[in-house]
Amino acid sequence: MKQKTIAFQFERCLETNDHAQTLCKSFLKHGYAIYIVTGLPEQEFADYICDFALDTGIYHKNILFRKSGGCGNPVEQLKLTLFFSANEFEVRALNEGTPRPVACHLPYAQPEK
Repeated sequence: MKQKTIAFQFERCLETNDHAQTLCKSFLKHGYAIYIVTGLPEQEFADYICDFALDTGIYHKNILFRKSGGCGNPVEQLKLTLFFSANEFEVRALNEGTPRPVACHLPYAQPEK
């Protein structure tokens, strides 16, 4: 059986969001591996995972990526079952044209005032 792997974009997602922590525990309980992506600046991370840059449009780098021989969806290439991102543009780009959602939007929790 293929290992099911969930990735969260940043540690901060888990640190600031109770919902993310609950999700994480639930996935672990159901046998998923949890991968937390850390150590990359936000833009570099977006380039690495999604092959798009916000300043050049969602599909710009993705098109370059495909022209250079890349194919398929970056989330699936990383063998992830699901990817949680705080960036809704990234989520939309990743889910574009896929038969099932491969990314979910999970915003950072806003600090209480």
